[in-house]
Amino acid sequence: VIVGLVGGEGNGQADTLEAIAGLRSIAAGQIDIANENATGMDVLQRRGLGLASIPEDRISQGLATGASVAENLVATRLNDTRYVRNGLLDLKAIKANAVKLIEQFSIRVGGPSYAVDTLSGGNMQKVVVARELAEQPKLLLVNQPTRGVDLGATQFIWRTITDARDAGAAVLL
Repeated sequence: VIVGLVGGEGNGQADTLEAIAGLRSIAAGQIDIANENATGMDVLQRRGLGLASIPEDRISQGLATGASVAENLVATRLNDTRYVRNGLLDLKAIKANAVKLIEQFSIRVGGPSYAVDTLSGGNMQKVVVARELAEQPKLLLVNQPTRGVDLGATQFIWRTITDARDAGAAVLL
């Protein structure tokens, strides 16, 4: 199911998504993710329950612009033993993950080691989408996913979000 929050920009939609993601405190109420009370959990714990988030601003909130495409594709998984072992990054596994996701999400880039800030806006957004949808989320928070991207990337992103929904993700847009 896809549920949309509608209103004028600045009316609290972004704040609501940030609160659900654990980036903003809430005054009252409870946040449940996958039938678990996530209210007191931090961002990583919520992600562990299956939360994924495509933020409003890919540059300031979604990407580490000084890092490579490969690094950005695992930026939210630095506690995952597939990519970090004994406190050290497994660069071979990170690169293999990036090669797979670059192909799967049609990211136009010269390779995993390219700096993410050299990409077009649409390809930057595809990096964010690829990272968040690489593993099927249970809850996907989406805020302005196609702002500032071309028509081809827009269509791809919407198709990817609906594919996640079809695979069982609840989507809050």
